Amino acid sequence: KDLDLDITSVVQANDVIYGWNTGQLHELFKGASSESLTYLSAEVTEGEYSNLKTYKSFYIRYDGTITLEIFIDGVSVLSKVLSSSLPTEEIKVPSARQQGYRVQFKVTGTGTVHEITNIPMGRQK
Repeated sequence: KDLDLDITSVVQANDVIYGWNTGQLHELFKGASSESLTYLSAEVTEGEYSNLKTYKSFYIRYDGTITLEIFIDGVSVLSKVLSSSLPTEEIKVPSARQQGYRVQFKVTGTGTVHEITNIPMGRQK
């Protein structure tokens, strides 16, 4: 995100970011409002790329209203609008679309995404 903050320098102290401009120090990013976001993750292989994995469930911790899209091997397998007060939500992938070699996430909406996790199962013999 590009921000025009009209400052000449930035400094961090005690986990706070400050901006300096015309002899004044301003605390930056202290607002509580949520920002609109669009994020596309890298493709994650969860270990060996050549190992076929089963992606059954994903867990997401977030605040706000977002749309989560999950890609397995570059194909969209699920898109879901999330707006909840639950601390963590479980997203289940349809069983016919769970297998693949890599996974990727796209998040759009307004709010904060704290974490997206899953535990893929390796190839079963």
